[in-house]
Amino acid sequence: MTQVADGMRTAIRLAEIPAIVPVLTAGGVGLAVWEGFSRIVAPLWLGFALDPTGLIEMSIGLTGMAATLLHIFTGLVIFPAAYLLLVQPIVARLAPGMPWIAVALGYGVALWVFAMYGMASLLGGMPPFLGFGPIAWASLIGHLGLAVGIAATAAAWRGARA
Repeated sequence: MTQVADGMRTAIRLAEIPAIVPVLTAGGVGLAVWEGFSRIVAPLWLGFALDPTGLIEMSIGLTGMAATLLHIFTGLVIFPAAYLLLVQPIVARLAPGMPWIAVALGYGVALWVFAMYGMASLLGGMPPFLGFGPIAWASLIGHLGLAVGIAATAAAWRGARA
């Protein structure tokens, strides 16, 4: 009986956590994975770090600190909120039981398409997917890592609530 009571107390405490906490936690993990890849692995591969602020500057004209803050806000809030509030419920309804890793990889590809086609090409005037050169493939890996970080954190939160 004590385990049940302890479990209920834990569930109640988790239920009291504001919804922004899982979003920020998932976003923080995903953004840390992205930044680690873009600043450590990508330079070894490409010879330079991936720079999402450069893409923001090119596509919508924000520069400097504004571009950096938009990048951080997008990775920390927008992408994880979209995953938690849109992607997960839709997938749960249309494909219940789909493994979180499969959903994460699909989401990562969608984020990559958004960045490389929507932002770089449609808004920035660059060739679609930057011509599918090495930077495009590095960006794909970075976005997959971002999405897996978000989804793994979301899965951990879900497990804690179960």
